Amino acid sequence: MAQQPPSEPPGDPTPEYAPTPFDGPYFVPVLLLGMSLWFAYDGFLNPERLDPDASLSRYLAFNQWGAAVLALVGGVLGYRAWRRERGSKDD
Repeated sequence: MAQQPPSEPPGDPTPEYAPTPFDGPYFVPVLLLGMSLWFAYDGFLNPERLDPDASLSRYLAFNQWGAAVLALVGGVLGYRAWRRERGSKDD
């Protein structure tokens, strides 16, 4: 006697691709803007930058430029994601 395969449970079929929070359109822009906030804190607001004995000039410039670049890229990607989301809802 051949065994029958178990039948599918009733209800909605399981999708082949289950989305995760990492697949959201705003994940990368929010990540980049968060990193930009950290770079801005470290480049502009960190109390150690006021220490005249510390040789932090290269690191401060890197953090200040990094904050600007990450904020710009995060803003552009966030705007593109927002436009894409808005366009898909108008259909």
